[in-house]
Amino acid sequence: MQKGQVPGLEEGLEEIDSSDNEAAAFDADVKDRTIKLSRLVEAEPQNIDAWFSLMEHQETIVYGNKEKRRRKVRQGEKRSLEEVKLGILEKAISKNERNPRLQLAYMKIATSIWEPPKIKAKWEDLLATNSTIDLWQAYLNFRQTDFVSFKYKECLKVYEECIGKLRGRILRYGTTEDERVELEDLLLYIIIRATAFMDQAGFSELSLGIWQGILEMNSSSPRAFTSGPDSLTEHERMLDSFGTFWDSEVLRIGEPKGRGWAAYSEEDIGEFADPKDLPDDYSPSDDLKLSDKDFFGVWFDKEKVLLGKLPARTTDEIEEDDPFRVILFSDIRSFLWKFQSHDIKGKIGDAFLAYTGIVSPTLYQSDAFFRTDLAKSSETSLAKWFWNDVGDAGAKLIAWVDGIPMEAERRLRVTRNPFLFRSSHLPLDASTLFASSWWFSSTEISDRRKGKVDFCIAMLKDFALRISDERLALISFSLEYKRNPMNNKKIAKQFLKKHSNSLKLWNAYAISEIAQGNKDAAVGVYQTALKMSATFSEDQQRFAIELWRSWVWSEVDEDHEDAALDILLSTPDGPSAIGRKSERGASALLKTRRFLEDMRPRMYSQNELEITLAYAELHSLFLYLSLKDRDLVVILKPLDELIRDFEENGKTDCIEKAYMSKARVFFRYALTSRAYKASTFRIFLESAIKKFPDNTAFLSLFVWNESRSKIEYRIRTMLAADTGSDEGSVVKWVFSIWAEMQMSSGSNVNSSGVRNLFERAVESERN
Repeated sequence: MQKGQVPGLEEGLEEIDSSDNEAAAFDADVKDRTIKLSRLVEAEPQNIDAWFSLMEHQETIVYGNKEKRRRKVRQGEKRSLEEVKLGILEKAISKNERNPRLQLAYMKIATSIWEPPKIKAKWEDLLATNSTIDLWQAYLNFRQTDFVSFKYKECLKVYEECIGKLRGRILRYGTTEDERVELEDLLLYIIIRATAFMDQAGFSELSLGIWQGILEMNSSSPRAFTSGPDSLTEHERMLDSFGTFWDSEVLRIGEPKGRGWAAYSEEDIGEFADPKDLPDDYSPSDDLKLSDKDFFGVWFDKEKVLLGKLPARTTDEIEEDDPFRVILFSDIRSFLWKFQSHDIKGKIGDAFLAYTGIVSPTLYQSDAFFRTDLAKSSETSLAKWFWNDVGDAGAKLIAWVDGIPMEAERRLRVTRNPFLFRSSHLPLDASTLFASSWWFSSTEISDRRKGKVDFCIAMLKDFALRISDERLALISFSLEYKRNPMNNKKIAKQFLKKHSNSLKLWNAYAISEIAQGNKDAAVGVYQTALKMSATFSEDQQRFAIELWRSWVWSEVDEDHEDAALDILLSTPDGPSAIGRKSERGASALLKTRRFLEDMRPRMYSQNELEITLAYAELHSLFLYLSLKDRDLVVILKPLDELIRDFEENGKTDCIEKAYMSKARVFFRYALTSRAYKASTFRIFLESAIKKFPDNTAFLSLFVWNESRSKIEYRIRTMLAADTGSDEGSVVKWVFSIWAEMQMSSGSNVNSSGVRNLFERAVESERN
């Protein structure tokens, strides 16, 4: 070493040189990418992705790449960056004037740096020329979350203005059919948002009254208004007629003996309310007293009753001073509309279900608003199942083995039962609407708001019967059954009287009998329906496979695998095989296997996707029941092939249901096979959750699968990754909190973990 040389100096200088070289290379890369992106948007101004890449690239210019960001960003820097982004988006919008993706991004950034009055004015300019649901949704979110100007009446006025403008555009001369469909779809969405807002603000009677009016108007209109209005004058004339019916206070939709608007208008028929016939309402409760032994328990019980208040009439005897309970026609007039587009008429029932939150309607499951603010999970906090009996309060802390005290093995409830999370978010079909005790249910009738829930179910039933909608009838039957299981025969007969050829309803009837423990009656329903199906049209006969599938599952769930295989062996011969003793020889097995293999591609070629899925699921069940070695890869092959076909051909509507079918077969295998490996199930569930992050069946099965190994790290890691996105929904946050409480023994809840999840959920930015 030379005299005076500092040890390590050369290494330090080399490190500085290396760092300088890296910085220079990074700057060159940034400059090169800036030039390329700028040239790309100039050459292809309609390339929206290129504009977004250029906008996002500005963060790299200002902050560097993500790995090198160490310091906290100053507010001034952030504002300057946002203004640069706005400039890029302004230029992009000038080249793509009606692109909602660009406009939404622009308004999202503008909201973070502009004053509310300026934001409001810009929104009004945008909505004057563009009426997509995404833009209206973002505008309504802004108005409901702007604390500077937020007032209930002001927000309600915004909704009324939106509805009025849309109504005017629908009735405008020259509106095309496609434009009418788009505008009515938006109008229906705004009505859901408006009524949900009223309900959440405490005006539940008004929101219920509006929906009662909409369902009545769109299911029982007089002949003079069957086709709906074609001008504003005609619309007002229709409203006057409906107002006369409403203010007469005869019984309406959802109320016993209600005859409807048409009967009243054309025949002057209508019965008046008899208090004993109306839905159960609430009676005013005594004031709470702090001296009550269980103050919060008493409050909880009274709160449930008060939340179930129903709209009242002027003739009702109302003991408490609450003028908002009486709903006059003038209160609901501005929110009513008779929908004319066939496609939108079919969505009214789903829209009503979305408002009620009783089930998650398929048509609105992917909508951001229904995944966040209106998710029925948001009401879970008052449900006792969410909080009570965490873990096993009676679990022993010490177990004795050969006289030696040892820590007792923990067995969490979720280890034994994966169906404990009841605030479900699932696809709606017979397997979830009428779920057995060994599968997930999409309906959970809470005792909270009981009066309101019962009234909503009654309205849905009347609406489904009036418009003869098979799918809505199936959902309504499920809800009626959940509300009153002993009444299933009566309800089934009401719907089957309207849909006698509906094999889906016959299937639902049979499943409801099984759930009641009436297995012989259920078998009788299956046999009757299958024999009757031989006289149905070819289109209706195709759904017979769904009855066979449900019948097989009913035996599998009870561990009657031989009986299940016998039923499966009858499927190739159809109804003619019912009552005959099944042969179990090699030829019978081969015949059934070939039948299932042949029918799946045939139905797929005819675009009968749900029927195709039924055949694939039965094929997997057949392999599960008939193979001696029960090779999981072989068992799941029919479903794996179908899922691959769905994904490759963009059959998005059925992919989630196909994953659900695979999960059900996989779960059955996990329960019964010694060769089952938790790691194999984990890989499948992780992929399913990645595709469908809000599906509570996949989330629940993941927790069940991992809790058996007592390794909680994987559960927390999966849920943390799942909720880490800015777009995390209420469904995922609520499930994560619930799961954290389940990963406890007895009363040893991880309170800090639960508190941390609550704080992150509240602070998360949800779109």
